[in-house]
Parts: sequence; C-alpha cells; structure tokens
Amino acid sequence: MICPSCMNDVMDGSIMCPICGEPIERMPSYSGPSYMDLQPVKKKTTGVFYRKDGKTVECETVEQVKEAFPGRDISDIDVIEYETDKYWHGNLTHNLTRMAAQVKADGYTLYDLMWHPDDHGFVDVTTEYVDLVNKMIPILDDLDQ
Repeated sequence: MICPSCMNDVMDGSIMCPICGEPIERMPSYSGPSYMDLQPVKKKTTGVFYRKDGKTVECETVEQVKEAFPGRDISDIDVIEYETDKYWHGNLTHNLTRMAAQVKADGYTLYDLMWHPDDHGFVDVTTEYVDLVNKMIPILDDLDQ
C-alpha cells in the first residue's frame, strides 16, 4: 500500500504509516491495472505507398488505394494489421505540466519523470522508474475526483 500523505510504502497489516502516522483505515488501496503494462501500437496497411506533396503516403485501407490509383485493379489488395515498434503514441501538450507537477512520490514529480527523466538520472526505463510512475497513478486518480 502507498500512504496518500507521504507516499511511503506501507506493509500490509500495519495499523498506521510509520513515517507520517496516517491511520491505515484512511489509506485507499489500489488494485487496478499497472499503467506501465503497455501494448504495442497496432496499425493497418495495404502495403501500397505513393508520393504526395513530396512525402511518402501509406494506404491503410482499400478505399485509400482506390482513391490514390483510380481505375486500377485492386482485387488482390488486402489489409493487414501489424504491431509497430512503438508502445505509446500521443500528443501531450504544455497544459498537462501543471497537473504533472502536483503529483509527487519519493522526491520526484510526474513532470520530472515524464518531461525530463534524463535530468533526474533516468536515461533508460528501469524497474525503479516504472515503480515510481506506478506509485503516482493513485494520486492521479485522486486528482480526477
């Protein structure tokens, strides 16, 4: 369990947090999924590419192939799904930094870990890094409520 007051790890069966004295009854338990258990990003492709405005464009659907190559026989074009080498893709904006700075655990903020991990000694994703981020998940859940 994690103490919501001081973010200390508290052993099961404890009556109170040994660091701040928070009673165990008031500590929420978190048994949800680990948000660091990520799955690869999946994409669809036809294997058909073309050039448009100086860029290579991939046709992800048969309809895109029809549009790009009108009048061509596309009966042998299939759509396949594959896993990429990416495990997360998104567009985070600066609007999240204020929220991330409020989430603290073990002397780090979520902002430290997500925006500047290398400044805090996390060049690679390590077990310690994942554990720190997972400690912050219940805090994020509390901010949402």
